[in-house]
Amino acid sequence: MESHEASKNASSSWQFEDLTQLASGIELPPTPTVFQREDGQGLFYRGAVNDLHGEPGCGKSMIAQIATAQELKADRDVIYIDYEDSARNVVKRLLLLGVSGEQIIGHLHYVRPSAKPSSPTSLGGWRETLDYADTATLAIIDGVTSCLAYAGLDSNSGDDIAAWYNTMPRLISACGPAVVLIDHVVKSKDNRGRYAGGSMQKLALIDGISYSVDMTKPVGKGVRGTIVIKSGKDRISEIEEHCAVSWSGNGSHLREAARIEINSTDPKLMHVTIARPNMMPSEDRQAKRDDFRPTGLMERISRMLEDSLEEPNQSELFKALKEDGSGARTAVMSKAVSLLLQEGFVSNRSGRNNRSIFKSVRPYRQIDDPKSDAYVDRMSREEASESDDENHLEI
Repeated sequence: MESHEASKNASSSWQFEDLTQLASGIELPPTPTVFQREDGQGLFYRGAVNDLHGEPGCGKSMIAQIATAQELKADRDVIYIDYEDSARNVVKRLLLLGVSGEQIIGHLHYVRPSAKPSSPTSLGGWRETLDYADTATLAIIDGVTSCLAYAGLDSNSGDDIAAWYNTMPRLISACGPAVVLIDHVVKSKDNRGRYAGGSMQKLALIDGISYSVDMTKPVGKGVRGTIVIKSGKDRISEIEEHCAVSWSGNGSHLREAARIEINSTDPKLMHVTIARPNMMPSEDRQAKRDDFRPTGLMERISRMLEDSLEEPNQSELFKALKEDGSGARTAVMSKAVSLLLQEGFVSNRSGRNNRSIFKSVRPYRQIDDPKSDAYVDRMSREEASESDDENHLEI
């Protein structure tokens, strides 16, 4: 029995596309907004299929659950299709990550299938999954090998893998969420390369980003552990520029994208930091980046907060900037807000769901900032004003 959705759309699978919006820049490629590092850089693409692969016990599911916790805390919907674990363990981990019971009940759609989606007993649930995908921002499929086995497909067959991608992950991603596949690497390190176990077709079909996962310090109760993710393929190329500049050894062509520091010394709460890579650009380039002041954006944010009737949180502020026409990256917006806070132009406090909300303390203007290219010292402005007054008197 063929997939319901695939058969429904079969007649339109070969159509020449209208490229008008793409060519005019109206419709842009997916942007990485899900699973954000501490600097605001997203690590998964919405509307695309992404991948986490590594050895058993390396922390792949942990990363997926950390990303899930981020979305749930922001009151966004998540689909979790689990072939490897149980709802009990996943919910327990999410509670430790600080997600509330209400957020889990209201926004997490968890399913543990034991048959392929197109089977008579699963078809109703599969349709419901696609309905949830219309509002979800993240969809986890844990794990690929078991899912293929339930579907009666061979994980070493390129044809079987292509058929599965097009009738499950891509149907979900087409609805809008970031789909994240959790997969295993081949057993032999010499034959591992940049892709998960089985056919090389897996890497070829990823239209988001593929990460290799490695636990460099053990994660568990009572310890502080570290999981490193490295980019093996970034189809859209919006993330790799924010990865380490050099590749890992052994000709693997992997670039470190993030270090996830997990502190489990508190039995009631797991503290997670999604840090930037250790091997970032050279010191000179980094110094230039650290000295960078987005003064135009700082003034824009300051004016927005001055005019705001309510105190927005960071997501609301960044959304308002985007709607106002700002093309700044999330990391640059984060830098601007951070500088305004450090220099006393803006203050923040804890609001709903312990999220920081911001308000204006005093106006920031580029013209008053000696570090801005738009700076004009006060004496020059007074001279200019006097000159204008004299001109008016002469007239």
